Amino acid sequence: MADKRPAPKGDVLGQLGAADPETVEEFSEYLAQRKVNARHRWSTAEAVDALRETCNAFHARETFKPGDVVRWKERLRNRSMPPYDIPAVVVEILPEPILDTESSSGTTSFREPLDIVIALYVDSDSGEDEGVGIYHFDSRRFELHPDFN
Repeated sequence: MADKRPAPKGDVLGQLGAADPETVEEFSEYLAQRKVNARHRWSTAEAVDALRETCNAFHARETFKPGDVVRWKERLRNRSMPPYDIPAVVVEILPEPILDTESSSGTTSFREPLDIVIALYVDSDSGEDEGVGIYHFDSRRFELHPDFN
């Protein structure tokens, strides 16, 4: 017997299951077209140049110290926070990186060397300030924030 419990918030497939078949078909067509558009967009000379620039930026290491204000390098954010261009403060530089072993090989953080500890403001789902969160990141993905250093 099918489970009749409501789909959890954010469960798109569960929500589509409750939608009418025409809506599901329209959404499927939208996703298929989006995939075709992405393949075209990523197959241009400009896209390849941007990919090369991103790889070069990833390998261009900056030296950070506690108290530095940093932000994500362009196109190198692999987590939901902090958002691009939002300042975060370096708390600590680890002498030996911690390898992220929680992720599977299909994720952007697989075996990522977490070598920098950063403080940032954290918002709740309601938009209220929850305070400051302290997180570990891969420093190769960050740069000094030009507005605060």
